[in-house]
Amino acid sequence: MDLIQKYRWMIGLEGFTLIEVLASLVLLSLLSVVLLGNFTASGIWIADAGKKTSARDYASSIIEMIRMHSSELSLLQLTDESAYEVIDDDTEDEMFAFVLGSEEDEINVSAPEHLEATLLIKRYDGSSYYDQEITAAFDHNLYEVDVKVRGSDEGELITEMVTVVAAR
Repeated sequence: MDLIQKYRWMIGLEGFTLIEVLASLVLLSLLSVVLLGNFTASGIWIADAGKKTSARDYASSIIEMIRMHSSELSLLQLTDESAYEVIDDDTEDEMFAFVLGSEEDEINVSAPEHLEATLLIKRYDGSSYYDQEITAAFDHNLYEVDVKVRGSDEGELITEMVTVVAAR
C-alpha cells in the first residue's frame, strides 16, 4: 500500500486543491481583463482613425472640386486683404454647397455625417517664400485654399488641408 501512495501522483489519482483552482482562476481573470482592455482601446483607435480618414477624404474632395472649377476663381475678385469664406455647419443635409463665380454654377460636394467644413480662399502671397521678382510673374493667378474639417459633436479640428491653386 505504501508503494501505491508513493506513486499515486504518477497514475493521476491525485487532484488539485481548492486553493490551486482559485489561484488559477484569479490569474486567468486578470489576464482576460488585460486582454479585453486592449481590445476596447484598439476599437476606440480604429473608430478615431475612421473618422480622421473620412475628414481627410471630405477635405480633399472639396479641394479637388475647386481645382476642377479653377477657372471661376478669378470671378471672386479677391484683393490681397480680402478672403472668401464658406462654412458648412448643416451636418444633416449631407451636401456642402458653395459658389465660386456665378450664382447659377453652384458646386456641391458630398458631405459625411457629423462633419462640418470651413472653406477659406484668399490670394496667395508667395513673397515669404520667393523673391519679389519671381512672384510678380505668377502671383496674381494663384489662390491659397484652406479647408478645415471639424467634428460636429465635439467641435474639435480633425484635419486641415492647405494648398495653392492656379486660376485657369
